[in-house]
Amino acid sequence: MKKILFAALLIVLSACGRQGEDINEGIATKVMLANIAPNPMSYYYREYKEFSLHTETTREGLLTDTLILYSPIKSLKGIVPQMDNLLLKLSADHYDSFLDSSYTRYRQSYKARLNDTTCLSTELYVDEREFNGNSYQDEEYDSIQFFAKGDTIYSVTIPNPTGGFSSEGMTFHISGEDVTSVTASYTMRYTAITSEKNSRLYDGKCTAICDLVTEERPLSVDGFSYTLPIVKELEMTATDWQRMEELRPQAIEKWEARTGATMDTTNLVYLFELDNFLINLSVTYADGSVHNYQHVALSEYSEP
Repeated sequence: MKKILFAALLIVLSACGRQGEDINEGIATKVMLANIAPNPMSYYYREYKEFSLHTETTREGLLTDTLILYSPIKSLKGIVPQMDNLLLKLSADHYDSFLDSSYTRYRQSYKARLNDTTCLSTELYVDEREFNGNSYQDEEYDSIQFFAKGDTIYSVTIPNPTGGFSSEGMTFHISGEDVTSVTASYTMRYTAITSEKNSRLYDGKCTAICDLVTEERPLSVDGFSYTLPIVKELEMTATDWQRMEELRPQAIEKWEARTGATMDTTNLVYLFELDNFLINLSVTYADGSVHNYQHVALSEYSEP
């Protein structure tokens, strides 16, 4: 909800996803209530374009397999008690890249240079369509954009009118002639939202309740590459759930005071927005030096 973009035009989306991933696969991750400082790149389109990194794109060939894309905003489908904790089952909202057979799809890599010795890259997918004998791609909405502010790198998935996709399942790669090893750990940051049932987010009948964050966990690195996990369940303590329930009416009251509107509280639902992955990277070089980076993987969301 922090980053909803209201796209009015049909854009040609470059899609990313984990190939052949079963939508029912994924992990449960523990979250806790947290006060999270606003992300300094939350409004990067308007204020931080000077931090944009040049991105090399390389066409890798035709895409022939099926892709699954995961929505950054998921609804609460059920609650399962587990000892002192609660397991929150999330919707499996996803987007198949093969939505329109009139497009030709290509595998494409995106690489951003962080400094003279290190690059960060990922593989995405681009849709291309012929119109009046000419192939075209909407260049205003790239598949991914990279930004850097000091040693913090931001990767941003660009939305489409059907909702956009998160960074879940994406694989990123660190490269450089002098890179000898990479280790990584990560946290995930969510926003808990309450909304009128069946209300579209851009209608405004929703409000943020609180922030949630996971504990820092190790992230597997294979050949200098790391893949971000796919989460289908959130686990929290019964105490945190009760606190969130208590915060919800307060959030609604603030929303009503701010907007002058009234929210129908007889039929509310919970939504959980994946705000970002925060990946802590430790990169070792041939001369023995170690450089620490933070990679913030953001996902934009849009509604037509």
